[in-house]
Amino acid sequence: MKGLGISLDAEIPAGVAKLKLSLKTSPGLQKRYREASRDHVTSLIEGLGDLIQDVRSHLVKQDIEDLVIIADNLERIERLQLDDGTKRTTHDLFFLEQLPLIQNVPVHLIVTIPVSLHFTQGRLRHVYRAPNDVVLPMIAVRARGTGAEIPDEAGVAALRRMLARRIDCSVVFADDDALRHAIVQSGGCLRDLLRIVTQGALMKPELRLTHAEIDGVMKEFVGNMERLLQGRAYLAELHHIVNTGSFPGAFDDEARQWLLYELVVLEYNGETWYDVHPFARRTHAFRQARSAPTGG
Repeated sequence: MKGLGISLDAEIPAGVAKLKLSLKTSPGLQKRYREASRDHVTSLIEGLGDLIQDVRSHLVKQDIEDLVIIADNLERIERLQLDDGTKRTTHDLFFLEQLPLIQNVPVHLIVTIPVSLHFTQGRLRHVYRAPNDVVLPMIAVRARGTGAEIPDEAGVAALRRMLARRIDCSVVFADDDALRHAIVQSGGCLRDLLRIVTQGALMKPELRLTHAEIDGVMKEFVGNMERLLQGRAYLAELHHIVNTGSFPGAFDDEARQWLLYELVVLEYNGETWYDVHPFARRTHAFRQARSAPTGG
């Protein structure tokens, strides 16, 4: 902090609050903080190890023999190109170079990583000792690689049950057709299904959302996806994914990771397969792209 010209209050909570505010309001501070903090990663890990050992000595007295750290939401770390002349991203730096150092800390560790990193499986296994990786999947709402909207009824039913635990579906939706439409248009992405419901409630507080009103809710999400996809060189290849459930052969790895990170393409479990998000399939950019042979 001193190296960046930042003074913190003596009380740690107040100092952390001050730092968070500074990071949000001071132009360029986030970048300078990231660069300066890289030099301290090793010493921070060593300090964490000492802390864990101290914690363990107290826990043993309470008949607690082991310790697990769960670090959630790390997949939300923004994926940016590093400005060091390499092709590395902030994900490469954090997940493949810095985070593995925490394995030296005497503790079990559960962390979330972006699904896009699964295309660097060899590197993940190289930097993590015997990793046990589990994908938290999207829930399939249509049959794999059919091109048409043939529903996966088991997935639709699972999402219906999940939603019913959180909201009164008979109040939020006008009828079963509107509920089913929201589920299918989410692509089985829980976050986007809840975004559809939340946005619908903001647009129509009295609720009873109809099929047409669900379409109206999605216009903003489709518009955001349109801006992401306009002018992309591989738009035609997205049709290959829709029709086959897989990426074309020799598909650019950087583009693949970007598509998965931005949720343009969704990954499903079982026999791992992929589909283009319904928001993306609704865009003008996608619909105008020719589904040309790609050699995949």
